[in-house]
Order: sequence, then structure tokens, then C-alpha cells
Amino acid sequence: MLRPKGMKKVFVIAPNSFQARLINKLYSLKVLHIIEHSKSEKLDIGNPLQNAEALSDAVVKTRSIRSQLNSREFMLAVPDEGKKKKNKGKSAHDRHPGIGDDSGPSMQFASLESVISQINEIYESATKTIVSYRDIDQEIKKLNSLLLKAHTLKRLGISISNISHYETIAHFIGHADKQPDLVSEVRKLTSKSYIKSATSGQKAITAIFIDASQRSEILSLLEKYRFQGIDFSDLIAFTGGKEFDEKRISAQLKALTERKSGFEKKMVLARQKYGDYLGSAEKYLAREIEKAEAPLKFGMTDETSIISGWVPNDKVDDVVAEIKKLTGDKVYIEMRDAGHHDDIPIELKNPKFAQPFEILMHLFSLPKFTEIDPTFFLFLTFPLFFGFMLGDFGYGLTTLVLFMILKKFMPKFSGFFNILIFSSLATIGFGLVFGEFFGAEEVMGFHIPHLLSRGHQIMDLLAWAIIIGVIHINIGLIIGFANEWMHHGFLKAVEEKFSW
Repeated sequence: MLRPKGMKKVFVIAPNSFQARLINKLYSLKVLHIIEHSKSEKLDIGNPLQNAEALSDAVVKTRSIRSQLNSREFMLAVPDEGKKKKNKGKSAHDRHPGIGDDSGPSMQFASLESVISQINEIYESATKTIVSYRDIDQEIKKLNSLLLKAHTLKRLGISISNISHYETIAHFIGHADKQPDLVSEVRKLTSKSYIKSATSGQKAITAIFIDASQRSEILSLLEKYRFQGIDFSDLIAFTGGKEFDEKRISAQLKALTERKSGFEKKMVLARQKYGDYLGSAEKYLAREIEKAEAPLKFGMTDETSIISGWVPNDKVDDVVAEIKKLTGDKVYIEMRDAGHHDDIPIELKNPKFAQPFEILMHLFSLPKFTEIDPTFFLFLTFPLFFGFMLGDFGYGLTTLVLFMILKKFMPKFSGFFNILIFSSLATIGFGLVFGEFFGAEEVMGFHIPHLLSRGHQIMDLLAWAIIIGVIHINIGLIIGFANEWMHHGFLKAVEEKFSW
């Protein structure tokens, strides 16, 4: 309880023919911390397993599909009418869990090959649908842009032929600052001009027709008034210089919009159908990639794989037995005790009730394998100090209920909320000691009994605070003294800690 789990260094030398099976077995045991081998002249590193490339491709496709299905354009798409009532009041993310995060249920898969095959099928289908959807979307945007430009010309009373068939006449259509001043200066510059104005939204649109020989002078004038021209070349190319058939384009837009809506619904259904599957498949494939790339951490010869790592002392016998069973004893295994200067992975060993407080150790620094693990002392002191400072039955009860609710709705942070629940219980306990309920010592005329009054026994409270503080500091010094003694000897421990 007061020390991390003991570790042994394991060396496994096995024929390369067992490599893939050995990797699967070690990963299933979940007890080996692999030490990465560095390439040297005498010993090379291994190569990824044969399926590594296919796995990487499948993961990329899975993430691509999830990203596409989770894109804003499809998240905002409206499901079919049959789903609307059922999903009323829920956000798009709530309606389709598992696609935006990994909150969906974890699934069991028949085989790796079946997952890769299924991902490829989904990817091909989804990509085809998305490409078609975006092609239609671009066509809709193009037609809407043409329609808007045609309306602009209509407001100005100008036909498409007026801007497409004349080489001796230059035209400029767009928006300008101080439009009346621009018109006035154009008329001063040349008498051979034709100017029309109209309003588009909140902006004034101006069309200027002049002799083509005066183009350069007009361009300087337009620049002065920050003229922003509208390019009608796409409209001219689309119509061939003929009149714009607005009815035909509107009908075409309606048909395209209906097709786009159909693709949106198809993607919504795909998100509903494959959301959880893709989330689980991505996690599964990521684990398989880790396995496939494990040989990169091994030493390798032409015939053998050399694996080194750390195994908890209590799991050594199980690991050895499983490896020998798998290889038919065609393997060499060597165990070594941890050296004083070895960089050993730390696995804390604490009673279940103290395990939530291991989070605090991970936030700061984990003890070395030869040092005392202070987690149990944190379990004792953290709630104690929290309760001592807050010390109110009402506040403690409120925070207890709040943290229990948050723990239910945020299970990923259950360990952190367990710490706060312990602290709330300590707050309730000290609330009984101090006889306080939401800061009051009386409730509806009833005087709450107490052992220590924070309002009238301040000196006693300070005395207890000092005593607890001294004990807490000395616990830390004693732990530090023990750690220094183990690492650097008794005299160094006396110099570093006992002197305090």
C-alpha cells in the first residue's frame, strides 16, 4: 500500500515465426511495459507486421468518414418526418451519439478482415454520396449566382446582349463609394456615355457605358471611388449572349435542391446507422495498429525477435506460463530484478477506497519504485483539510448531492468526483462538529449542538489548526526522510530532512 508495485525486467527471445501470435498474447495479458530497442550495428529493429499498411489505411478512412458525417452541413440536415417528433428538443449531437466522440457502446468484432472490409464499403458508399452532394451544391451555388446577376441586369434595364456583342463600347457594372460624385465626374470626362443606376439590397449599383477608347481614363476614375465591378463573363458564357431563361433556371434549381435534400437525408441515415460502429471500429483499429507496429520496438535478427520490458512481480509467473504455452517452450525467457538506476514504469498499489486519490499523484509526480507512495496519506488529509475549511452541514450536503449527480452524468471523471464526495462527507462531519447549517447556528429557533464553535472558540480553533498542520508537515518530512535514506543513505537524509 505504501509502495508502488514491484517490477521485474523480462527478456524474451523467440523465433520470428511466433512474432504475431506473441504480440497478440502479450497485448491480451495487458501486463508488459515494452522497453523500446535502439537500433545498433549488432542488432536491428523489427519491421511492422504485414497488415500495418492496410490498418493505417482503414483508420484514415474511418476518421475521414466520421469527420464528413459530423460536418456542419450534415449535422444541420433535417431527418425525415418520422424522426422529427421523436427527436424534438434534442440537439443534433444528442440525436446521433457516437459520431462526434467515443461515447457510443464498445462493440465486439468477428475479425480484423471483416472490419477492414466493412470500413472500405462504408467509405466507398459515403464518399460517392458526399461527392455527388457537393457537386450538386456547387451547381446550385453557380445557378444562384447567375440568377442574382441576371436580376441585377434586370433592375438596371440592361439585356445580356448589351454587354456581350459590342467591341467599341466598354462597360463597367458594380458598386462604388459616393456613387453620385462618380456619375458626375464620368459625365464631365466624356459626353459619350450611358449611365444607369439601381438598388440591390442596401447597395447602389451603377452601370457605365463609354467609348472603348476612353477605357484607361475611366479605370483611373473608378479606382479613385473604389469601384467594385461585377464579373458577368460566366453569365455571358452560360447564355451564349442570349437572354437568360429565368423560369428554366428556377425549375432546374428546384430539382437540384430536392436532390441535395435527398443526399442530406441519406447522410443523416448513414450517421444513425454507422455512428456507433465507426466510433468502436476506430478504437479497435487503433489498438490493432499499435500491435502491428510493436516490432519497431523489438530487437531483431534474421531468425529471432528480442522483446524486453517490465512486468509486475505478481504477474511474472502468469506471463512466463502463457508465453511457454503459446510457443511450445521454444522460447528463451530471462528475468532480472530492477536496478537502482533503472527507469521503471510506476503502477501504484492502493486499497480501492484510496485509489481515486492517485489522480492527485499523476497531477504532480509519481514516486519512484523504491520510494514511499503518499496516496494513502492524501486520502486521509485532503478530505480532512477540505472539511475543516468549509465545515458546514448544509454546504456539505449540497456539494455531496451535486458531485454525485455530476459523477453520474460525467463517468469519465468519476475518480475526481469520488475525491470531492469524500471531501463533502468530511464537510458534513465538521459541520456537525461546528454545529453549522448554511452558516447558521440556529435553525427555526432550534440551537444546533456543537463540539467546537467557530464563532466563540477562535483560539481553540487556531490551536487545532496548528496541531493538524504540524502533524501534516511532519508526515511529509518523515516520508521525505525515508526516501532520502533509501536513495542516498542515513547522513544525507539527516542533512536534507531531519534538520527541519
